[in-house]
Parts: sequence; structure tokens; C-alpha cells
Amino acid sequence: MEQRAIKFRAWDGSKMLGAWELKNIPQLIMAYLSHNDPHIHIMQFTGLFDKNGNEIYEWDIIKYHDHPTGVEDGIGEVYYKDGKWMVTWSMIPLGDFGTAWTEIIGNIYETPSLLKQKQ
Repeated sequence: MEQRAIKFRAWDGSKMLGAWELKNIPQLIMAYLSHNDPHIHIMQFTGLFDKNGNEIYEWDIIKYHDHPTGVEDGIGEVYYKDGKWMVTWSMIPLGDFGTAWTEIIGNIYETPSLLKQKQ
């Protein structure tokens, strides 16, 4: 069985830091926990990729469209609930309906206005 990569990225209040930029993830987590800094938001990689091969992270905003089975099109943010990665417009877990029809269009920190475009 193939294991998914455990990756994180963080929003520091002004820019998105990719996991490749983080020198020490445990220090970032400890800074967040000890100071409860509202400007540091840590997001986990879901292990899934959008139709363009981009890694999907928690709180990404994705657009879902043209699924051949007729799953409802939509725009929503990715979140974790009850052991599954979900998207706000659907009750079906993200990995269950396939990500070949998803496209990352932003995230809730850098582009929150995209959520206003929900269909």
C-alpha cells in the first residue's frame, strides 16, 4: 500500500509558505500553539491532486465541474471532518467523487472573494 506524503504549508498573515520553505515545521507548530497567533494558519496536504496535478491542501478553494456522472458543479473550500476530506458544497468526500474534475482556483486566505462566486 502506497503511503501519502505528509506535508504542510502555512499562511503567516501576509504570504503562503510552502512546506519546502519551512525550515522546521515543529517550530512553526509550537509557535502557533504557544502563542495562539491568529496570523499563522497551518494547512495539511490531502494526498490528492487536482486535474492539473496541483496538490490539494486544506482550505484550498476548488472548482468542480463536468463530472460524467452528473455530480453537482460547484465552488467550495476543502476541509477535514470525521476522518475525510470534504468540500463545502457536497456531502460526498473529496476523494470519493474523483479529483480529475477539480481545479484549485485559490484558498481562503489569499483569495476569499472566490467564495462569493459560489453557484
